[in-house]
Amino acid sequence: MVVSYKVFLIPGINEKTVSDKVVCDEGITLSRLMDHILQKHGIDLRRHSEYMPLLDGAVISLKDNERNKLEKDSELVVLPMISGG
Repeated sequence: MVVSYKVFLIPGINEKTVSDKVVCDEGITLSRLMDHILQKHGIDLRRHSEYMPLLDGAVISLKDNERNKLEKDSELVVLPMISGG
């Protein structure tokens, strides 16, 4: 099973945009994917709220969805929070 992710540049959290695909066991949880991102890129998505996560195009709460199992070919995209007026 392949899951892809992209974490865009978010000031104060990461220094560059990262994009990768993970070949993983079927039934990987969002929590395990976040662990992979932390280990490989040093980006701890659990410690910050300055971003907007999208799973397969839908805005989600990482905290509320940590235990959810990802589908084959799922895509996690993490965007910087847009603010201003």
